Amino acid sequence: MLLVLAACGARPASDVRMGEPLVVNGSGVAANWLAGYHALEAGDYRRAAELLRRAAELAPGHIEVLVRLLQAEIASGRFEQAVADARRLAEAAPGRFEAELLLLLDSFRQGDLAGTRARLERLNAPGLGRVVVPFVAAWIEAAAGDPKGALKRLDGPEGARALPEVRAVHSAALLLTLGQMEQAARVLEAPLARRDRVAPSLVWMAAHVADRRGRREKARALVAAQQAHRPSEPVLEWLAERLAGEEPIPPPFASPAEAIADVLVRLAEALDLSRARIRALRLARLALFVDPAHDEARYRVAAIAAALDDREGALEVLDRIGPDSPFAFPGALLRARVLVELGREEEGYALLERLAREHPEAITPLVTLGDLLRRREAWDRARRAYERAIARLPRVEPGHWRLFYALGITLERTGRWEEAERAFRRALELAPDQPLVLNYLAYSWVERGERLEEARKMLERAVELAPRDGFIVDSLGWAYYRLGDYARAVSYLERAVELEPGDPVINDHLGDAYWRVGRRREARFQWRRVLGLDPEPELAARVREKLARGLEDDLTLADDSSP
Repeated sequence: MLLVLAACGARPASDVRMGEPLVVNGSGVAANWLAGYHALEAGDYRRAAELLRRAAELAPGHIEVLVRLLQAEIASGRFEQAVADARRLAEAAPGRFEAELLLLLDSFRQGDLAGTRARLERLNAPGLGRVVVPFVAAWIEAAAGDPKGALKRLDGPEGARALPEVRAVHSAALLLTLGQMEQAARVLEAPLARRDRVAPSLVWMAAHVADRRGRREKARALVAAQQAHRPSEPVLEWLAERLAGEEPIPPPFASPAEAIADVLVRLAEALDLSRARIRALRLARLALFVDPAHDEARYRVAAIAAALDDREGALEVLDRIGPDSPFAFPGALLRARVLVELGREEEGYALLERLAREHPEAITPLVTLGDLLRRREAWDRARRAYERAIARLPRVEPGHWRLFYALGITLERTGRWEEAERAFRRALELAPDQPLVLNYLAYSWVERGERLEEARKMLERAVELAPRDGFIVDSLGWAYYRLGDYARAVSYLERAVELEPGDPVINDHLGDAYWRVGRRREARFQWRRVLGLDPEPELAARVREKLARGLEDDLTLADDSSP
Protein backbone atom coordinates (compact mmCIF):
# COMPACT_ATOMS: atom_id res chain seq x y z
CA MET A 1 0.00 0.00 0.00
CA LEU A 2 2.79 2.42 0.87
CA LEU A 3 4.43 1.88 -2.51
CA VAL A 4 1.18 2.82 -4.25
CA LEU A 5 0.84 5.91 -2.11
CA ALA A 6 4.45 6.94 -2.64
CA ALA A 7 3.78 6.99 -6.36
CA CYS A 8 0.68 9.06 -5.68
CA GLY A 9 2.77 11.74 -4.02
CA ALA A 10 4.39 12.96 -7.25
CA ARG A 11 3.69 16.64 -7.83
CA PRO A 12 2.22 17.63 -11.22
CA ALA A 13 4.03 20.18 -13.28
CA SER A 14 3.07 23.74 -12.44
CA ASP A 15 0.40 25.27 -14.62
CA VAL A 16 0.73 28.94 -13.81
CA ARG A 17 -1.27 31.45 -15.80
CA MET A 18 -0.39 35.02 -15.02
CA GLY A 19 -3.12 37.58 -14.49
CA GLU A 20 -0.53 40.27 -13.83
CA PRO A 21 3.28 40.49 -13.52
CA LEU A 22 4.79 39.09 -10.33
CA VAL A 23 5.69 41.76 -7.82
CA VAL A 24 8.63 40.88 -5.59
CA ASN A 25 8.10 42.91 -2.45
CA GLY A 26 6.68 42.37 1.01
CA SER A 27 3.05 42.76 -0.06
CA GLY A 28 3.08 41.48 -3.65
CA VAL A 29 2.02 38.22 -5.23
CA ALA A 30 5.45 36.61 -5.17
CA ALA A 31 6.13 37.45 -1.54
CA ASN A 32 2.80 36.08 -0.33
CA TRP A 33 2.99 33.06 -2.64
CA LEU A 34 6.50 32.10 -1.54
CA ALA A 35 5.78 32.67 2.14
CA GLY A 36 2.51 30.74 1.87
CA TYR A 37 4.12 27.90 -0.05
CA HIS A 38 6.88 27.49 2.52
CA ALA A 39 4.40 27.74 5.41
CA LEU A 40 2.36 24.95 3.84
CA GLU A 41 5.42 22.77 3.29
CA ALA A 42 6.45 23.37 6.92
CA GLY A 43 3.02 22.32 8.19
CA ASP A 44 1.83 25.80 9.23
CA TYR A 45 -1.32 25.43 7.14
CA ARG A 46 -3.33 28.11 8.95
CA ARG A 47 -0.75 30.78 8.20
CA ALA A 48 -0.36 29.36 4.68
CA ALA A 49 -4.09 29.83 4.02
CA GLU A 50 -3.91 33.51 5.01
CA LEU A 51 -0.85 34.23 2.86
CA LEU A 52 -2.07 32.32 -0.16
CA ARG A 53 -5.48 34.01 0.08
CA ARG A 54 -3.69 37.36 -0.27
CA ALA A 55 -1.73 36.07 -3.24
CA ALA A 56 -4.92 34.77 -4.90
CA GLU A 57 -6.66 38.12 -4.41
CA LEU A 58 -3.73 39.94 -6.02
CA ALA A 59 -3.43 37.46 -8.91
CA PRO A 60 -6.67 35.53 -9.50
CA GLY A 61 -5.23 34.01 -12.69
CA HIS A 62 -2.46 32.06 -10.96
CA ILE A 63 -3.50 28.42 -11.13
CA GLU A 64 -0.70 27.22 -8.89
CA VAL A 65 -1.63 29.81 -6.25
CA LEU A 66 -5.19 28.48 -6.33
CA VAL A 67 -3.94 24.89 -6.02
CA ARG A 68 -1.88 25.68 -2.94
CA LEU A 69 -4.61 27.88 -1.45
CA LEU A 70 -7.10 25.04 -1.78
CA GLN A 71 -4.68 22.65 -0.11
CA ALA A 72 -4.16 25.04 2.82
CA GLU A 73 -7.91 25.60 3.20
CA ILE A 74 -8.64 21.87 3.24
CA ALA A 75 -5.84 21.26 5.77
CA SER A 76 -7.31 24.02 7.96
CA GLY A 77 -10.88 22.70 7.62
CA ARG A 78 -12.12 25.93 5.98
CA PHE A 79 -14.56 24.16 3.70
CA GLU A 80 -16.94 26.98 2.82
CA GLN A 81 -14.06 28.88 1.23
CA ALA A 82 -12.48 25.68 -0.08
CA VAL A 83 -15.60 24.62 -2.03
CA ALA A 84 -15.81 28.03 -3.72
CA ASP A 85 -12.12 27.94 -4.62
CA ALA A 86 -12.40 24.33 -5.81
CA ARG A 87 -15.09 25.45 -8.29
CA ARG A 88 -12.84 28.22 -9.57
CA LEU A 89 -9.95 25.81 -9.93
CA ALA A 90 -12.05 23.10 -11.63
CA GLU A 91 -13.23 25.63 -14.21
CA ALA A 92 -9.76 27.03 -14.87
CA ALA A 93 -7.81 23.75 -14.73
CA PRO A 94 -10.07 20.67 -14.85
CA GLY A 95 -8.80 17.40 -13.42
CA ARG A 96 -7.02 18.64 -10.28
CA PHE A 97 -7.55 15.76 -7.88
CA GLU A 98 -8.32 17.53 -4.63
CA ALA A 99 -10.60 20.09 -6.26
CA GLU A 100 -12.57 17.37 -8.04
CA LEU A 101 -12.74 15.18 -4.93
CA LEU A 102 -13.95 18.04 -2.74
CA LEU A 103 -16.67 18.96 -5.26
CA LEU A 104 -17.72 15.31 -5.53
CA LEU A 105 -18.00 15.04 -1.75
CA ASP A 106 -19.95 18.31 -1.66
CA SER A 107 -22.46 16.92 -4.18
CA PHE A 108 -22.72 13.69 -2.20
CA ARG A 109 -23.36 15.55 1.05
CA GLN A 110 -26.21 17.42 -0.61
CA GLY A 111 -27.78 14.18 -1.85
CA ASP A 112 -27.12 15.01 -5.50
CA LEU A 113 -26.26 11.51 -6.73
CA ALA A 114 -26.44 12.51 -10.41
CA GLY A 115 -23.97 15.33 -9.80
CA THR A 116 -21.80 13.01 -7.74
CA ARG A 117 -21.66 10.47 -10.58
CA ALA A 118 -20.72 13.23 -13.04
CA ARG A 119 -17.89 14.34 -10.76
CA LEU A 120 -16.75 10.74 -10.39
CA GLU A 121 -15.84 10.58 -14.09
CA ARG A 122 -13.40 13.47 -13.57
CA LEU A 123 -11.79 11.85 -10.55
CA ASN A 124 -10.30 8.83 -12.31
CA ALA A 125 -6.83 10.34 -12.38
CA PRO A 126 -3.45 8.66 -11.85
CA GLY A 127 -2.27 8.10 -8.30
CA LEU A 128 -4.72 8.55 -5.46
CA GLY A 129 -7.63 8.91 -7.86
CA ARG A 130 -7.29 5.30 -8.94
CA VAL A 131 -7.22 4.17 -5.33
CA VAL A 132 -10.22 6.26 -4.25
CA VAL A 133 -12.52 5.81 -7.24
CA PRO A 134 -13.53 2.11 -6.77
CA PHE A 135 -14.61 2.76 -3.17
CA VAL A 136 -16.38 6.05 -3.83
CA ALA A 137 -18.13 4.56 -6.87
CA ALA A 138 -19.22 1.53 -4.83
CA TRP A 139 -20.77 3.61 -2.07
CA ILE A 140 -22.48 5.93 -4.55
CA GLU A 141 -24.20 2.81 -5.90
CA ALA A 142 -25.03 1.71 -2.34
CA ALA A 143 -26.50 5.14 -1.59
CA ALA A 144 -28.63 4.76 -4.73
CA GLY A 145 -29.99 1.47 -3.36
CA ASP A 146 -27.89 -0.93 -5.45
CA PRO A 147 -25.51 -2.85 -3.12
CA LYS A 148 -25.02 -5.54 -5.79
CA GLY A 149 -23.81 -2.89 -8.22
CA ALA A 150 -21.59 -1.56 -5.45
CA LEU A 151 -19.96 -4.98 -5.02
CA LYS A 152 -19.31 -5.16 -8.75
CA ARG A 153 -17.49 -1.86 -8.53
CA LEU A 154 -15.23 -3.17 -5.78
CA ASP A 155 -14.67 -6.48 -7.58
CA GLY A 156 -13.74 -4.78 -10.86
CA PRO A 157 -10.15 -4.53 -12.13
CA GLU A 158 -9.48 -1.21 -10.41
CA GLY A 159 -11.03 -2.34 -7.12
CA ALA A 160 -9.12 -5.62 -7.16
CA ARG A 161 -5.81 -3.73 -7.06
CA ALA A 162 -6.75 -1.24 -4.38
CA LEU A 163 -5.92 -1.76 -0.70
CA PRO A 164 -6.81 -5.45 -0.15
CA GLU A 165 -7.56 -5.21 3.59
CA VAL A 166 -9.70 -2.10 3.16
CA ARG A 167 -11.50 -3.70 0.20
CA ALA A 168 -12.26 -6.78 2.32
CA VAL A 169 -13.79 -4.61 5.07
CA HIS A 170 -15.96 -2.68 2.59
CA SER A 171 -17.00 -5.79 0.68
CA ALA A 172 -18.08 -7.38 3.97
CA ALA A 173 -20.09 -4.27 4.86
CA LEU A 174 -21.90 -4.39 1.51
CA LEU A 175 -22.59 -8.10 1.87
CA LEU A 176 -24.12 -7.46 5.29
CA THR A 177 -26.57 -4.99 3.71
CA LEU A 178 -27.65 -7.87 1.44
CA GLY A 179 -28.06 -10.20 4.41
CA GLN A 180 -25.17 -12.41 3.25
CA MET A 181 -23.52 -12.79 6.63
CA GLU A 182 -21.68 -16.05 5.95
CA GLN A 183 -20.18 -14.68 2.76
CA ALA A 184 -19.13 -11.52 4.62
CA ALA A 185 -17.27 -13.71 7.12
CA ARG A 186 -15.52 -15.59 4.29
CA VAL A 187 -14.41 -12.35 2.63
CA LEU A 188 -12.68 -11.34 5.87
CA GLU A 189 -11.04 -14.71 6.50
CA ALA A 190 -8.42 -14.43 3.71
CA PRO A 191 -6.74 -11.17 4.86
CA LEU A 192 -7.00 -12.30 8.49
CA ALA A 193 -5.14 -15.50 7.65
CA ARG A 194 -2.53 -13.79 5.50
CA ARG A 195 -0.64 -12.01 8.29
CA ASP A 196 -0.32 -12.24 12.05
CA ARG A 197 -0.85 -8.49 12.41
CA VAL A 198 -3.64 -6.77 10.46
CA ALA A 199 -5.29 -3.34 10.49
CA PRO A 200 -7.48 -2.59 13.53
CA SER A 201 -10.36 -1.70 11.19
CA LEU A 202 -10.24 -5.23 9.74
CA VAL A 203 -10.25 -6.74 13.24
CA TRP A 204 -13.17 -4.49 14.17
CA MET A 205 -15.26 -5.56 11.18
CA ALA A 206 -14.41 -9.23 11.73
CA ALA A 207 -15.38 -8.95 15.42
CA HIS A 208 -18.65 -7.28 14.42
CA VAL A 209 -19.49 -10.04 11.94
CA ALA A 210 -18.58 -12.79 14.41
CA ASP A 211 -20.71 -11.10 17.07
CA ARG A 212 -23.69 -10.85 14.73
CA ARG A 213 -23.31 -14.54 13.90
CA GLY A 214 -23.50 -15.37 17.60
CA ARG A 215 -19.83 -16.30 17.79
CA ARG A 216 -18.71 -13.92 20.49
CA GLU A 217 -15.97 -16.26 21.72
CA LYS A 218 -14.49 -16.24 18.23
CA ALA A 219 -14.53 -12.44 18.30
CA ARG A 220 -12.75 -12.46 21.67
CA ALA A 221 -10.12 -14.90 20.37
CA LEU A 222 -9.55 -12.78 17.26
CA VAL A 223 -9.02 -9.59 19.29
CA ALA A 224 -6.79 -11.39 21.81
CA ALA A 225 -4.63 -12.81 19.00
CA GLN A 226 -4.10 -9.30 17.61
CA GLN A 227 -3.39 -7.88 21.06
CA ALA A 228 -0.55 -10.40 21.41
CA HIS A 229 1.22 -8.46 18.67
CA ARG A 230 -0.03 -4.97 19.57
CA PRO A 231 -0.93 -5.00 23.26
CA SER A 232 -1.19 -1.21 23.48
CA GLU A 233 -3.42 -0.61 20.43
CA PRO A 234 -6.34 1.48 21.80
CA VAL A 235 -8.98 0.23 19.33
CA LEU A 236 -8.16 -3.35 20.24
CA GLU A 237 -8.38 -2.47 23.93
CA TRP A 238 -11.80 -0.90 23.31
CA LEU A 239 -12.99 -4.03 21.50
CA ALA A 240 -11.66 -6.27 24.28
CA GLU A 241 -13.43 -4.20 26.95
CA ARG A 242 -16.71 -4.31 25.03
CA LEU A 243 -16.43 -8.04 24.40
CA ALA A 244 -15.77 -8.66 28.10
CA GLY A 245 -19.30 -7.39 28.81
CA GLU A 246 -22.61 -7.87 27.06
CA GLU A 247 -22.59 -4.87 24.73
CA PRO A 248 -22.79 -5.74 21.02
CA ILE A 249 -19.94 -4.77 18.70
CA PRO A 250 -21.13 -2.07 16.28
CA PRO A 251 -19.78 -1.96 12.71
CA PRO A 252 -16.88 0.39 11.92
CA PHE A 253 -19.26 2.35 9.66
CA ALA A 254 -22.99 2.15 9.03
CA SER A 255 -23.80 4.44 6.09
CA PRO A 256 -22.38 5.31 2.66
CA ALA A 257 -21.08 8.64 3.97
CA GLU A 258 -19.32 6.91 6.88
CA ALA A 259 -17.90 4.33 4.47
CA ILE A 260 -16.44 6.97 2.14
CA ALA A 261 -15.00 8.74 5.18
CA ASP A 262 -13.47 5.43 6.30
CA VAL A 263 -11.64 5.05 2.97
CA LEU A 264 -10.24 8.55 3.25
CA VAL A 265 -9.12 7.90 6.82
CA ARG A 266 -7.38 4.67 5.79
CA LEU A 267 -5.50 6.55 3.06
CA ALA A 268 -4.64 9.34 5.50
CA GLU A 269 -3.31 6.75 7.95
CA ALA A 270 -1.07 5.19 5.30
CA LEU A 271 0.24 8.55 4.09
CA ASP A 272 0.94 9.59 7.67
CA LEU A 273 3.02 6.43 8.16
CA SER A 274 5.00 7.31 5.03
CA ARG A 275 5.60 10.84 6.44
CA ALA A 276 3.44 12.57 3.82
CA ARG A 277 1.74 14.34 6.70
CA ILE A 278 0.27 17.41 5.04
CA ARG A 279 -1.43 15.30 2.39
CA ALA A 280 -2.57 12.87 5.08
CA LEU A 281 -4.08 15.76 7.01
CA ARG A 282 -6.02 16.94 3.96
CA LEU A 283 -7.51 13.49 3.40
CA ALA A 284 -8.50 13.20 7.07
CA ARG A 285 -10.13 16.64 6.86
CA LEU A 286 -12.02 15.55 3.73
CA ALA A 287 -13.26 12.52 5.68
CA LEU A 288 -14.69 14.92 8.27
CA PHE A 289 -16.22 17.00 5.49
CA VAL A 290 -18.21 14.06 4.11
CA ASP A 291 -19.05 12.75 7.60
CA PRO A 292 -18.80 15.49 10.25
CA ALA A 293 -19.50 12.96 13.04
CA HIS A 294 -16.60 10.65 12.12
CA ASP A 295 -14.62 10.39 15.35
CA GLU A 296 -11.75 8.37 13.88
CA ALA A 297 -11.24 11.15 11.33
CA ARG A 298 -11.19 13.63 14.21
CA TYR A 299 -8.61 11.53 16.00
CA ARG A 300 -6.47 11.26 12.86
CA VAL A 301 -6.69 15.03 12.21
CA ALA A 302 -5.65 15.73 15.81
CA ALA A 303 -2.76 13.24 15.71
CA ILE A 304 -1.38 14.70 12.48
CA ALA A 305 -1.89 18.28 13.68
CA ALA A 306 0.05 17.47 16.86
CA ALA A 307 2.86 15.93 14.80
CA LEU A 308 2.95 19.17 12.78
CA ASP A 309 3.27 21.19 16.03
CA ASP A 310 -0.28 22.56 15.82
CA ARG A 311 -0.99 21.35 19.34
CA GLU A 312 -3.70 23.88 20.18
CA GLY A 313 -5.45 22.88 16.96
CA ALA A 314 -5.15 19.23 17.97
CA LEU A 315 -6.81 19.91 21.34
CA GLU A 316 -9.61 21.82 19.62
CA VAL A 317 -10.40 18.81 17.39
CA LEU A 318 -10.14 16.33 20.28
CA ASP A 319 -12.75 18.35 22.21
CA ARG A 320 -15.35 17.20 19.65
CA ILE A 321 -14.89 13.46 20.20
CA GLY A 322 -17.89 12.15 22.13
CA PRO A 323 -17.41 10.39 25.50
CA ASP A 324 -19.05 7.15 24.26
CA SER A 325 -17.02 6.97 21.05
CA PRO A 326 -14.55 4.13 20.43
CA PHE A 327 -12.04 6.94 19.93
CA ALA A 328 -12.72 8.66 23.26
CA PHE A 329 -10.02 6.56 24.93
CA PRO A 330 -7.28 6.97 22.28
CA GLY A 331 -8.31 10.61 22.00
CA ALA A 332 -7.75 11.09 25.72
CA LEU A 333 -4.33 9.40 25.49
CA LEU A 334 -3.42 11.76 22.65
CA ARG A 335 -4.70 14.72 24.65
CA ALA A 336 -2.38 13.78 27.53
CA ARG A 337 0.63 13.63 25.18
CA VAL A 338 -0.28 17.00 23.65
CA LEU A 339 -0.68 18.60 27.09
CA VAL A 340 2.78 17.41 28.10
CA GLU A 341 4.25 18.73 24.83
CA LEU A 342 2.60 22.10 25.54
CA GLY A 343 4.41 22.25 28.88
CA ARG A 344 1.32 21.33 30.90
CA GLU A 345 3.06 18.19 32.18
CA GLU A 346 1.28 17.55 35.45
CA GLU A 347 -2.11 18.11 33.79
CA GLY A 348 -1.21 15.49 31.19
CA TYR A 349 0.10 13.05 33.80
CA ALA A 350 -3.04 13.50 35.91
CA LEU A 351 -5.22 12.70 32.89
CA LEU A 352 -3.30 9.47 32.33
CA GLU A 353 -3.69 8.52 35.99
CA ARG A 354 -7.45 9.11 35.70
CA LEU A 355 -7.61 6.95 32.57
CA ALA A 356 -5.68 4.22 34.39
CA ARG A 357 -8.27 4.27 37.19
CA GLU A 358 -11.22 4.27 34.79
CA HIS A 359 -9.77 1.41 32.71
CA PRO A 360 -8.28 -0.89 35.37
CA GLU A 361 -7.39 -3.65 32.90
CA ALA A 362 -5.79 -1.39 30.26
CA ILE A 363 -2.02 -0.92 30.25
CA THR A 364 -1.92 1.89 27.67
CA PRO A 365 -2.40 4.84 30.07
CA LEU A 366 0.46 3.60 32.26
CA VAL A 367 2.72 2.78 29.29
CA THR A 368 2.03 6.24 27.84
CA LEU A 369 2.77 7.82 31.23
CA GLY A 370 6.05 5.90 31.44
CA ASP A 371 7.04 6.90 27.93
CA LEU A 372 6.36 10.60 28.56
CA LEU A 373 8.27 10.57 31.84
CA ARG A 374 11.16 8.67 30.25
CA ARG A 375 11.49 11.27 27.49
CA ARG A 376 11.89 13.90 30.21
CA GLU A 377 14.44 11.70 31.97
CA ALA A 378 12.21 11.29 35.03
CA TRP A 379 13.61 7.79 35.24
CA ASP A 380 12.26 6.67 38.61
CA ARG A 381 8.69 7.88 37.97
CA ALA A 382 8.81 6.22 34.56
CA ARG A 383 10.01 2.97 36.13
CA ARG A 384 7.09 2.93 38.54
CA ALA A 385 4.62 3.49 35.71
CA TYR A 386 6.05 0.58 33.70
CA GLU A 387 6.04 -1.70 36.72
CA ARG A 388 2.38 -0.89 37.35
CA ALA A 389 1.60 -1.67 33.70
CA ILE A 390 3.38 -5.04 33.94
CA ALA A 391 1.46 -5.85 37.12
CA ARG A 392 -1.79 -5.52 35.15
CA LEU A 393 -0.86 -8.11 32.52
CA PRO A 394 -3.03 -11.23 32.72
CA ARG A 395 -0.36 -12.94 30.60
CA VAL A 396 2.81 -11.81 28.90
CA GLU A 397 2.64 -11.78 25.09
CA PRO A 398 5.41 -11.30 22.48
CA GLY A 399 4.25 -7.75 21.84
CA HIS A 400 5.08 -6.82 25.42
CA TRP A 401 8.81 -6.83 24.65
CA ARG A 402 8.69 -3.03 24.34
CA LEU A 403 7.37 -2.71 27.88
CA PHE A 404 10.21 -4.78 29.37
CA TYR A 405 12.73 -2.95 27.16
CA ALA A 406 11.49 0.44 28.40
CA LEU A 407 11.54 -0.80 31.99
CA GLY A 408 15.12 -2.01 31.50
CA ILE A 409 16.20 1.44 30.32
CA THR A 410 14.74 3.14 33.40
CA LEU A 411 16.34 0.59 35.71
CA GLU A 412 19.72 0.99 34.02
CA ARG A 413 19.50 4.78 34.22
CA THR A 414 18.74 4.61 37.96
CA GLY A 415 21.71 2.33 38.70
CA ARG A 416 19.76 -0.88 39.21
CA TRP A 417 21.78 -2.91 36.73
CA GLU A 418 20.94 -6.45 37.80
CA GLU A 419 17.20 -5.72 37.55
CA ALA A 420 17.76 -3.94 34.24
CA GLU A 421 19.64 -6.93 32.85
CA ARG A 422 16.75 -9.22 33.81
CA ALA A 423 14.26 -6.89 32.10
CA PHE A 424 16.33 -6.81 28.89
CA ARG A 425 16.68 -10.60 28.91
CA ARG A 426 12.91 -10.92 29.35
CA ALA A 427 12.40 -8.61 26.38
CA LEU A 428 14.74 -10.82 24.31
CA GLU A 429 12.84 -13.94 25.34
CA LEU A 430 9.73 -12.30 23.86
CA ALA A 431 11.49 -10.89 20.76
CA PRO A 432 14.84 -12.68 20.23
CA ASP A 433 15.71 -10.75 17.07
CA GLN A 434 14.77 -7.27 18.22
CA PRO A 435 17.80 -5.12 17.33
CA LEU A 436 16.99 -2.36 19.82
CA VAL A 437 17.10 -4.76 22.76
CA LEU A 438 20.15 -6.63 21.45
CA ASN A 439 21.94 -3.31 21.10
CA TYR A 440 21.02 -1.84 24.48
CA LEU A 441 21.92 -4.94 26.49
CA ALA A 442 25.12 -5.72 24.58
CA TYR A 443 26.34 -2.10 24.56
CA SER A 444 25.73 -1.91 28.32
CA TRP A 445 27.93 -4.99 28.75
CA VAL A 446 30.62 -3.41 26.58
CA GLU A 447 30.56 -0.21 28.60
CA ARG A 448 30.77 -2.23 31.82
CA GLY A 449 33.58 -4.44 30.43
CA GLU A 450 31.47 -7.58 30.86
CA ARG A 451 30.66 -10.50 28.55
CA LEU A 452 32.51 -8.85 25.65
CA GLU A 453 32.45 -11.87 23.32
CA GLU A 454 28.75 -12.49 23.95
CA ALA A 455 28.10 -8.79 23.41
CA ARG A 456 30.04 -8.82 20.13
CA LYS A 457 27.96 -11.72 18.80
CA MET A 458 24.72 -10.04 19.80
CA LEU A 459 25.78 -6.79 18.17
CA GLU A 460 26.80 -8.55 14.97
CA ARG A 461 23.28 -9.97 14.85
CA ALA A 462 21.80 -6.54 15.58
CA VAL A 463 23.79 -5.00 12.70
CA GLU A 464 22.55 -7.76 10.38
CA LEU A 465 18.99 -6.86 11.35
CA ALA A 466 19.46 -3.06 11.22
CA PRO A 467 22.47 -2.30 8.99
CA ARG A 468 21.46 1.35 8.49
CA ASP A 469 21.17 2.17 12.20
CA GLY A 470 24.30 4.19 12.98
CA PHE A 471 23.97 3.75 16.73
CA ILE A 472 23.90 -0.03 16.46
CA VAL A 473 26.85 -0.02 14.04
CA ASP A 474 28.70 2.20 16.54
CA SER A 475 28.00 -0.30 19.32
CA LEU A 476 29.59 -3.11 17.32
CA GLY A 477 32.61 -0.93 16.50
CA TRP A 478 32.97 -0.05 20.17
CA ALA A 479 32.79 -3.75 21.11
CA TYR A 480 35.70 -4.47 18.75
CA TYR A 481 37.55 -1.52 20.29
CA ARG A 482 37.09 -2.90 23.80
CA LEU A 483 38.26 -6.31 22.55
CA GLY A 484 41.45 -4.69 21.20
CA ASP A 485 40.66 -5.25 17.51
CA TYR A 486 41.24 -1.59 16.65
CA ALA A 487 41.45 -1.98 12.87
CA ARG A 488 38.02 -3.60 12.72
CA ALA A 489 36.73 -1.03 15.20
CA VAL A 490 37.80 1.77 12.84
CA SER A 491 35.95 0.12 9.94
CA TYR A 492 32.63 -0.03 11.81
CA LEU A 493 33.01 3.32 13.53
CA GLU A 494 33.70 5.09 10.25
CA ARG A 495 30.51 3.60 8.88
CA ALA A 496 28.64 4.66 12.02
CA VAL A 497 29.81 8.26 11.59
CA GLU A 498 28.63 8.19 7.98
CA LEU A 499 25.20 7.08 9.17
CA GLU A 500 25.01 9.45 12.17
CA PRO A 501 27.47 12.29 11.45
CA GLY A 502 26.03 14.61 14.11
CA ASP A 503 26.30 12.33 17.13
CA PRO A 504 29.11 13.41 19.51
CA VAL A 505 29.55 9.98 21.17
CA ILE A 506 30.05 8.16 17.87
CA ASN A 507 32.57 10.76 16.71
CA ASP A 508 34.39 10.43 20.03
CA HIS A 509 34.55 6.65 19.62
CA LEU A 510 36.03 7.03 16.14
CA GLY A 511 38.62 9.46 17.47
CA ASP A 512 39.71 6.92 20.09
CA ALA A 513 39.96 4.16 17.48
CA TYR A 514 42.02 6.36 15.16
CA TRP A 515 44.41 7.08 18.01
CA ARG A 516 44.86 3.38 18.72
CA VAL A 517 45.86 2.59 15.12
CA GLY A 518 48.31 5.48 14.96
CA ARG A 519 46.14 7.93 12.97
CA ARG A 520 46.55 10.62 15.58
CA ARG A 521 46.00 13.71 13.46
CA GLU A 522 42.63 12.24 12.41
CA ALA A 523 41.92 11.34 16.03
CA ARG A 524 42.40 14.93 17.13
CA PHE A 525 40.24 16.11 14.22
CA GLN A 526 37.40 13.83 15.41
CA TRP A 527 37.75 14.98 19.01
CA ARG A 528 37.66 18.64 17.95
CA ARG A 529 34.58 17.82 15.92
CA VAL A 530 32.91 16.39 19.02
CA LEU A 531 33.21 19.76 20.77
CA GLY A 532 31.23 21.36 17.93
CA LEU A 533 28.37 18.86 18.28
CA ASP A 534 26.99 20.09 21.64
CA PRO A 535 28.25 17.15 23.73
CA GLU A 536 27.21 16.50 27.31
CA PRO A 537 29.49 18.38 29.77
CA GLU A 538 31.11 15.16 31.01
CA LEU A 539 31.98 14.04 27.47
CA ALA A 540 33.25 17.52 26.58
CA ALA A 541 35.60 17.45 29.58
CA ARG A 542 36.97 14.03 28.60
CA VAL A 543 37.51 15.15 25.02
CA ARG A 544 39.41 18.27 26.09
CA GLU A 545 41.63 16.07 28.24
CA LYS A 546 42.31 13.79 25.26
CA LEU A 547 43.11 16.76 23.04
CA ALA A 548 45.64 17.91 25.63
CA ARG A 549 47.20 14.54 26.47
CA GLY A 550 46.00 11.94 23.98
CA LEU A 551 45.29 8.43 25.23
CA GLU A 552 48.28 8.16 27.53
CA ASP A 553 47.88 4.49 28.36
CA ASP A 554 48.92 3.55 24.81
CA LEU A 555 52.44 4.76 24.02
CA THR A 556 53.62 1.95 21.75
CA LEU A 557 52.14 2.92 18.40
CA ALA A 558 54.24 4.88 15.93
CA ASP A 559 52.96 8.37 15.33
CA ASP A 560 54.06 9.19 11.82
CA SER A 561 51.04 11.46 11.26
CA SER A 562 51.43 13.79 14.25
CA PRO A 563 51.85 17.46 13.46
